[in-house]
Amino acid sequence: MKSADTDFIRYIRPEIPPPEEWLPHLRESYELGYFTNTGPAVRRFEAALAAKYARGRAAVSGPNATNALVAALDTLGVHRGRVLTPSYTFPATAQAIRMVGAEPEFCDIDPETWELDPAAVRSRLARGGITAIMHVRAYGFGHDLDWLESAAREHGVPLLIDSAAALGGASSISGHVGQQGDIEVFSLHATKVFAIGEGSVTLMHPELEQRYRRVSNFGIGYPDVQDPGLNSKLSDFQAAVGLAVLDHIDAHIAHRQRIAARYREDLTGLPQLHRLQPPTLSPWQSYPVLLGPGVDAGRVLERALASGLELKRGYYRPLHQTTRFGSEARLPVTEQLAGRVVCLPVYSSMPEHTAGEVLRRFRAALD
Repeated sequence: MKSADTDFIRYIRPEIPPPEEWLPHLRESYELGYFTNTGPAVRRFEAALAAKYARGRAAVSGPNATNALVAALDTLGVHRGRVLTPSYTFPATAQAIRMVGAEPEFCDIDPETWELDPAAVRSRLARGGITAIMHVRAYGFGHDLDWLESAAREHGVPLLIDSAAALGGASSISGHVGQQGDIEVFSLHATKVFAIGEGSVTLMHPELEQRYRRVSNFGIGYPDVQDPGLNSKLSDFQAAVGLAVLDHIDAHIAHRQRIAARYREDLTGLPQLHRLQPPTLSPWQSYPVLLGPGVDAGRVLERALASGLELKRGYYRPLHQTTRFGSEARLPVTEQLAGRVVCLPVYSSMPEHTAGEVLRRFRAALD
């Protein structure tokens, strides 16, 4: 039996309910011989998600969040032009924009929120030529976006929110995230807190639901083909896992928030760290910290790994510096954060001693 000092601590440890918890949710699917195209488990899953998170919005499931972003852009009629979005994000954000025939217009981020910078957004919108905004809730944060909704309305452009890591999180203003923008997309990937393996849920204004469902089903509005379309439907097998996750998700998020609070308390005041995130408003897929100027993030990761602790850099590298999306955009805050944010692991059932080991090994790596 290895001691806690020698156990390897992975960055991500997916926690998905065992088969005995989700197989009963497939009983009706087998009785009807109906496993996809909005089968009985999917219908129950979407209804449960709507009741828990949507607050009057429509909830539509899908096979993954990238497909959902494409379907959302198609639903909003975004097929050309420039979509204002951060470079400080996962590649799926910009890939989805390219997939519908539009082009990402990268905007800098705010050094406090790590999300789209209000002044930069307003300045770019004022110059014209933007067809939509795709905001990103960095690391699943729940910042209020009233300012961004107001800016989108003022300039007559739709607002889509990529909230891949945020399901179950909260905004200080609107309660559960999912209430802002025209459409908000969440990932249910195995690496997320609400994990079913592969999947997504999209929350939207009810008047968009019918078109979104057509787009997700090849654009078919029987007997016609009315819209752009792709196959973006969840199967009953994935929905069954999701129904089982719902029994645990609140406890999982509460535990992760306690771990995040402990990290913040323990790391506050370290001279090697420039900024720590508040312990609320996120389900905490991981806990990101901003290293101080001059601290070598690559060296910190190497030293941590040598001690048996796997860390990751956040959104590294920024998309405007990649081969596919490279541009001459000047995004100084994005470039500073991308080189200095390091993410600590958070598990839904992380024991106290493991959290203590994360902190001990991380501090040693910083030293």
